Amino acid sequence: MIRILLALGSVSVTVLAGSSKSYFATYAHPDIHRQMLQDRVRTEAYQEALSKTPEVVRGKVVLDFGCGTGILSIFAAKAGASRVYCIEASEMAAITEKNVKANGLSDVIRVLRTTHTKLHLDQKVDVIVSEWMGFLMVLEDMLDDLLYVRDRWLKPGGVVWPRFAQMWMQPYSASDWWAENIEYWDSKPYGVDLSPMAEYAFGHEEFPWPIRSDWRADGLLGSPHLISDWDLQELHLPRTFKQSTKFLFPIKEGTVHGMIYWFDCVFDLPSENVTMSTHPAAGVQHWGQIFWPLKGAPLVAPEDGSGFEIEGALQMLRAPPAWGMNIKWRALPFVKKIVESSTGKLHVEHLSKADDWSSTRAMEFWHKGSASSGGNSWFGKKVGKSEL
Repeated sequence: MIRILLALGSVSVTVLAGSSKSYFATYAHPDIHRQMLQDRVRTEAYQEALSKTPEVVRGKVVLDFGCGTGILSIFAAKAGASRVYCIEASEMAAITEKNVKANGLSDVIRVLRTTHTKLHLDQKVDVIVSEWMGFLMVLEDMLDDLLYVRDRWLKPGGVVWPRFAQMWMQPYSASDWWAENIEYWDSKPYGVDLSPMAEYAFGHEEFPWPIRSDWRADGLLGSPHLISDWDLQELHLPRTFKQSTKFLFPIKEGTVHGMIYWFDCVFDLPSENVTMSTHPAAGVQHWGQIFWPLKGAPLVAPEDGSGFEIEGALQMLRAPPAWGMNIKWRALPFVKKIVESSTGKLHVEHLSKADDWSSTRAMEFWHKGSASSGGNSWFGKKVGKSEL
């Protein structure tokens, strides 16, 4: 039995992954849905995609998989869908039906409380829309269920939205976080030498561990590297699925403490694509980003401007319901030996609680209105697959 802790803000619900009943009960908690709806980056992207080019769904049969409150089903119905199947496995389905009725859409939206394997429809669908992403995009392993529904119920030539799922990585400088967390034990707090604690805290195999938070865009160094670009209309995800990529990051200046990971989801429209991004410059959203410190960091660029390069390989391995990450790297010219780190099996619970330190400072950053000052030059555009 695998213990999963879902913690979103004030909500903390513990379930056992071996019990689907308990798992689905987690998603009946209203605060989880409130916080997802309050994530404007997330919700407005779906709203824009479903309303910007209504001909994609107008007169079509739509399936909203994992519909929660039914918000996406309501967007689809308002865009002109002839029928929307709103699929929810938790007891939230009863409330969702009331939400649909309150919006006068009961004649279009049919709420079904069922799981992906027990779902039965009287017809196949033209469009499947789903918000299936978890932390690090793939945790919760809901994507596999979505692909099952796609293969069983989507018409040939049908649409899966969002269509493209992309994961990115980029070197990151987290000087303040590093000083307050990693270097704390060497700072003689209260005038006391606690330096032996550093070895106790960071000298074991599990360090460094990925940390979820709302990381600032001004810590990004170099250029982003595309880890994966999945087409959800064609993707197949075997239990032993592996995603591997090689990377090379030239660093001219600054200090690298680790790598940051985020994901984008792209709705392919006939006119202009809509991208929902969890990039640090996107604004605060409930997924955040994942910062994974590099073992052996910090890596400081020489003051003479000669810089250095970080080269290596990243592998992601699926082990349902977990995923594992393994990174091998070196930084020429001063780290010549390969350095390797692995997360082992990474479950939702490992990233469920955001890092309080950096979350607080990220909020300060956004309140100052500085979000637009950082990040990549391409961010802020509604970009298509070919532009990223």
